[in-house]
Amino acid sequence: MEPTTFLVAAGFKALSAAGGAVAKRVGEGVGKPAGEAMVDWISAHNATAAKLLKRKKALSDADARDLALLVLRQVDSAPDFAGLLRDWLANLIDAEIIGPEFQLRRAEPEYPPEPRIFADREAERAAIVNAAHAGGDIATLFYLAGQPNIGKTELVRHWVHHPETQHFADGIYYVDLKALRAGGPADPGAVAARLLFQIGLAPSLIPLEPGRAVEWWRRLTRGRSLCVVFDHVTQPGEVEPLLPASATSMAIVVADQRIAELLGARTVHHELRGFGPEAATEYFEQVLAPGQLDDDDALQQVVRACAGIPAVLWIAAGILVSEDGSTMSGLARRLADGAAEMDELRSVGAGTMRVFDESYARLSPDAQQAYRTLGLLPDQGSAFGAAWLEEVSGLGAATRRALLSLKTRYLIDVALTGPDLSANHVIRMHARELLQQAGEYSTARHEEARVALRDWYAAMAQYADTATSRNDPLRLARVPLDAAANPFASSSQALTWVGQHEDRLVGLMNEAFLEEEYALVVRMAEAMQTYFVNRRPGMSFLDVYRLAATAAQRLGDKRYEARMRCLLSRPLREAGRLDEAQEQVDAAAALVESPADTSTDKKLKASVTEFVGLVALDKGESEAAYDLFEQARRGHEEIGNDRGVVLMSQLMGRALTRSGKSDQAVPILREALRRVGAKDDRLHGRLWLDLAEAQLDVGDGAGAAEAAKNAMPYLRDQLMSQDMETAKMLHARGLSLSGD
Repeated sequence: MEPTTFLVAAGFKALSAAGGAVAKRVGEGVGKPAGEAMVDWISAHNATAAKLLKRKKALSDADARDLALLVLRQVDSAPDFAGLLRDWLANLIDAEIIGPEFQLRRAEPEYPPEPRIFADREAERAAIVNAAHAGGDIATLFYLAGQPNIGKTELVRHWVHHPETQHFADGIYYVDLKALRAGGPADPGAVAARLLFQIGLAPSLIPLEPGRAVEWWRRLTRGRSLCVVFDHVTQPGEVEPLLPASATSMAIVVADQRIAELLGARTVHHELRGFGPEAATEYFEQVLAPGQLDDDDALQQVVRACAGIPAVLWIAAGILVSEDGSTMSGLARRLADGAAEMDELRSVGAGTMRVFDESYARLSPDAQQAYRTLGLLPDQGSAFGAAWLEEVSGLGAATRRALLSLKTRYLIDVALTGPDLSANHVIRMHARELLQQAGEYSTARHEEARVALRDWYAAMAQYADTATSRNDPLRLARVPLDAAANPFASSSQALTWVGQHEDRLVGLMNEAFLEEEYALVVRMAEAMQTYFVNRRPGMSFLDVYRLAATAAQRLGDKRYEARMRCLLSRPLREAGRLDEAQEQVDAAAALVESPADTSTDKKLKASVTEFVGLVALDKGESEAAYDLFEQARRGHEEIGNDRGVVLMSQLMGRALTRSGKSDQAVPILREALRRVGAKDDRLHGRLWLDLAEAQLDVGDGAGAAEAAKNAMPYLRDQLMSQDMETAKMLHARGLSLSGD
């Protein structure tokens, strides 16, 4: 059973265990008044679920599961109900009525990619496994420390894919705290929310309050056998509240420095060191041609020059790979002849920076200029693209060849998919020093590079939106971009990129807002709307559009403001804050009440009417919502916007289903499906879902199963995981109803 279904079913089952109708028990004692409100909503909106609630006997496992599936169907389409359900679960979890006794397991791992090149670390991997099996009364903390770029992250990312132990029956989880920081320590509440998602809790049910998210994580994982890897920890408070307590569990903390508060009696401290000759040989054998490793003594000299640091050995390998006929002995002689300075800033170990100096010296002048430009990257977490390098370096058309040279010598990292390039910390320090030595560094130039990098992220977000929404939806703040330069080949690739950089993008929007770059805030927020709607990542959805609405207001652009207020109403609805959502759409409607002259203005006006209708629908005012959607459809018909007509037909069908008129909804939805554009994957998927629900209500099980099955490819391509679960559930219900 899917994890969220487990939890909700467990709640119903626990509350009916003492006998008597769930409808009565849920409103008594624990759960009141949240339980009463939830039962009232279910009774009013789902007749089948209401019948199950009225039974006088305790729920069986099957009945509890069916009831959970029935109510979870309506979480996505009814944000007010999602809020009720979340509050009810909070009561049950806080009171310890449900928790770890109901197994929660994610369907599939969500680990970062394992390193492409990995060698040795056998002793460290064995140490982790030994710590896992150490026994004792409390959980073990394995503290993996070492200098930057020594390979700590590569080790744990390899290990989570190949743990070499079956000890952790409830799973191994990984969270990178660096991705959750925004100028300060990572909030343990944000870390807890990420972990709750990983163990399978639906995003719409994850607590919005950081403190409660931490408590849910502790409650739901108590007594389990699991391992959590916390990478890039800088302060004890980031992870202390989240450390597992069970003796059969373990936490792995990865840090660049000693954090004394975490070094307790049950801590296994392990400092990672550089490679020795044997490990380095294994490392080089994965990338060098036969014959290049020609001398063991020379290999040892190179390893010493590199201090055994994998990141530096990788550069040495790049020198050898890029030069035909080069050998390890030749490289050793070149490094021994170097006369580089050996001060502490430039050296992690004696001779280390000679590798960088040698690699840089053999670059072409253009490639050297590109390399020095890496010293202008604002921080280690900065991904960048070829466009940024071209603009900041001033190389123009020569950038491509220079970039190829840097890639060949492993001086930059290239993402397996997407547009991202990156440079590690040591290279950035070396490049900054060269930049200063050349007299090319200034505070003003560093600031220009920072702003250019922000603009690059904004362009990538817009490219991602274009790749995901191929159907020419309403967009007001887009700027012209070269369509042929779009790096995203598919919706899933684009959405994955935005997910990987969500925290960075949100941070850049906040930075732009503080610098009064309001138009950029609106542009980035608009570009991320498909990601937020498809993936529903939590509080950031609300924060981004509140910020964007304020930015649009300060710009004095009524069209932008109306659009951002409408987009803000979506996360407010999903949080159950319907009065606030109503205020936003009412304000948007007032902004567009004047007669619309252009096609874009008419499309915007129809869109605002749509959002007013969505709030009405969530308030249970189905007939009023239907009238608003019909009004919006007429607006789209007037300007020949076929997609808008189809979208409003879908929402009219949904309103009819909510009104108990599913027999009228079915033909409207079928006609909409006939007219929907081939490129409209998201609308295709949700139309099939609405049709499946309507067909279930009229008793057409076979038709519902077929419609749900038809929805799945579109939802999968758009990474709409919650909608996929809904489709699976509707498919199963349809088959059950049809007798198949």
